[in-house]
Amino acid sequence: MDWMIVFLFLGIGWLFSKGKGANLIAGYNTLPKREKEKYDTQKMTKTTSKLMFIYAFLTFVWTVGIRMDWMGLFWMAFVLFILVTLAFLIYSNTNERFKK
Repeated sequence: MDWMIVFLFLGIGWLFSKGKGANLIAGYNTLPKREKEKYDTQKMTKTTSKLMFIYAFLTFVWTVGIRMDWMGLFWMAFVLFILVTLAFLIYSNTNERFKK
């Protein structure tokens, strides 16, 4: 099951890296069409793609940590996962980065 999550993150990251799948990004999919036109979807999907690839790597690391019974590795990856998420939330919600 853990490996499926890694491949899911990789697949979604690949989709976003192609500039597609913007409607999968929370909040963007609920905007009216007029509001969506104000955003640079290419930049938004490329940035989210990088996040998905980081998530895939960290999920891989914590899966290895669990399988090899190295709980220190698991906790390191888990804490990094949380910190990366917080950093991405701050980055994406400040300075109107994705507005045209």
